[in-house]
Amino acid sequence: AAAKRPHLRFPLPPKVMPELLKLRNASFGYPPAAPLVEQVDFTLTRGTRMVLLGPNGCGKSTVLKALTGILPPLEGGSSDRTLGEGLEMGVFTQDLAQDLPQDQIAVDYVLATVRQKDMSITDQQARGALGALGLMGEKAMRPISALSGGEKARVALSVFALLPHNLLVLDEPSNHLDIGTTETLSEALAEYRGTLVVISHNKAFVEKLKVTHVGLIKNRRLVVEERMLRPTDWAFDTHTGGSGGGGGATKAAPAKSSSSKGSNKASGGKQGAAAADGGKGN
Repeated sequence: AAAKRPHLRFPLPPKVMPELLKLRNASFGYPPAAPLVEQVDFTLTRGTRMVLLGPNGCGKSTVLKALTGILPPLEGGSSDRTLGEGLEMGVFTQDLAQDLPQDQIAVDYVLATVRQKDMSITDQQARGALGALGLMGEKAMRPISALSGGEKARVALSVFALLPHNLLVLDEPSNHLDIGTTETLSEALAEYRGTLVVISHNKAFVEKLKVTHVGLIKNRRLVVEERMLRPTDWAFDTHTGGSGGGGGATKAAPAKSSSSKGSNKASGGKQGAAAADGGKGN
């Protein structure tokens, strides 16, 4: 029988101010092309669990890069990006898996990376995180060059899961993961008590994340609605022109919506939730 995977838990989120991140009057894109997202005016507050939805090419990853600071605002205007005191942001993208050092042993790389920030993380914790994500036993002892694309993604996710953050930002985290690993990750994120921003086309994965806000790109504007997911959110290829759903008529419960033309504030329900069930990473 296959060995039972360890349970994956994200560490306790460090304390942080109620407003984690602000973007003001900021446009983003890749000159000389026209901006992909314009006039973003958005505040991300503690406890928000937001998914960014929409078809490929609509600007979701651009928004994520803007939030993380990877992509600076376009020149012109009085744009501003402000970080809240105490912010500890964890960012996972597919690039992380591609950029891993190929000559290192998987578990050695995980340990060396996390111990740069926390020397108390043990070999057992590193193996536990790798095992929870499907790299058990001798697989954790393989050189990264000998791992598949999906296995490399699990190595990068293990580092991501072992360090304490109060904001997790993930771009298509379930890509290249098998069903079991995807379920493990979604369950850990559902238990996570910090703030969460996710891009994913995986409906089953997103529906487990206890989403409080849905972000859509409409006419080059970021629109954030404080609500649960709707079936129409996945209708990317309808006559709506790929607005990411939720923009047309619907009989679902009304949403609190604000466009980035004005003040767009995502507030996360139960602000006082700062405790987590887990220790470090496993």
